[in-house]
Amino acid sequence: MRGQGLRISTAFCLFLGLSVALAAARPPLPVAFEVHQGPADPQVRFTARTGETALALLDDGGAVLSHPGADGKTYAVRLRLDGALPCPQAAGEGERGAANYYVGNDRSRWKTGIPTWDRVRYAAVWPGIDLVYY
Repeated sequence: MRGQGLRISTAFCLFLGLSVALAAARPPLPVAFEVHQGPADPQVRFTARTGETALALLDDGGAVLSHPGADGKTYAVRLRLDGALPCPQAAGEGERGAANYYVGNDRSRWKTGIPTWDRVRYAAVWPGIDLVYY
């Protein structure tokens, strides 16, 4: 168990370090999480964006943080929860409003009233431990 915690801590520190570096590059914006509505990876449950940075929260409780580099490539860091339950229950908390996406002139492609939250809680990713993204 100790080695497992070390891998998680190392991944989290890398993830956190990238987040801090990105935040230092520009003023912080409020983060709003929404249920994933797009055609991308079906493992994505929630998404959040600030500027060019995107965070995808996955079915397994892990996350992918992506940001475009100065060279035009997109770079990503994946947080994986080793030994966690395979598909923990996730729910948005602290409802903050709604997002709307108007794509083109075809109203059938528009998505409106998508609830947004301040944070997302994954219940019991390990026995007795919840994970909250905010």
